[in-house]
Amino acid sequence: MERASDSESTITGVILRPEDSSAGLEPFLLLPGDGLLLIRGLDPQSPGIDKACLTILYADREAHACLGEGLSAAIGGALLPFWPALAEAIQLHSLVMTQEGPRDLWLPWQETSLLVRLFRTDDGVGVGLLAFEEGFAGPSLLQPQRGSEAIARQRVELFERLLHAIGDVVLVTTAEPFAAPGPVILYANAALLSQTGYSYQEVLGRSPRMFQGAGTSALVRAGMRTALENWRSFNAEVLNYRKDGSTYWVDIAISPLQDPSGWFTHWI
Repeated sequence: MERASDSESTITGVILRPEDSSAGLEPFLLLPGDGLLLIRGLDPQSPGIDKACLTILYADREAHACLGEGLSAAIGGALLPFWPALAEAIQLHSLVMTQEGPRDLWLPWQETSLLVRLFRTDDGVGVGLLAFEEGFAGPSLLQPQRGSEAIARQRVELFERLLHAIGDVVLVTTAEPFAAPGPVILYANAALLSQTGYSYQEVLGRSPRMFQGAGTSALVRAGMRTALENWRSFNAEVLNYRKDGSTYWVDIAISPLQDPSGWFTHWI
């Protein structure tokens, strides 16, 4: 771990994690057990933001366990009074997230620190809650004291399940929320990027609806939503759109993934 550079030192307590370079393999944004907040308020067309305009759009089960009872009341309200350091971090790193991709930061939270991952979404910013500082006995759902071996083991397990369930083109999203903005993309493999013409950074945090268009069957979309709402697998032939606007047909197979407790964490 290393402290922020001088240009980033305006936020007290922020520590940057070294870049994760895994031999050219793009890492998952979030793993089972990581918490997720969705924050609304960033304009993709504007390089700067006002931190006072950021609002909390959604929080998953792990985020509620991590941040406590006050989070429920804060959803739908301003982020700044609930977590000032996070609002400042989003404001400071908004341009970097847009141009370079996700940022990992240590942020002060109450009497400890939390490692968070900031990434752009269609509606603003996704915030992954990754771990408490070493030695802090936080909620068990977050596995706060997991080390590099545990993280590697989770990555391997998830990759094995993906390879078993799906062929050579892989897209992974969050399992929730179903309400707007819906599941967001956490991972896309090289085959999907080659097929669609998008870069990795252009799809991270986006809705999988980005590949749909006017010609995509409304009946297929409705069937897909019904299956997802009932945690069922779904198979169909779908008309998708590439970045350049051209179309292609794809046989899509969607499956839910569960963690050891039986909670659904991802769609693949």
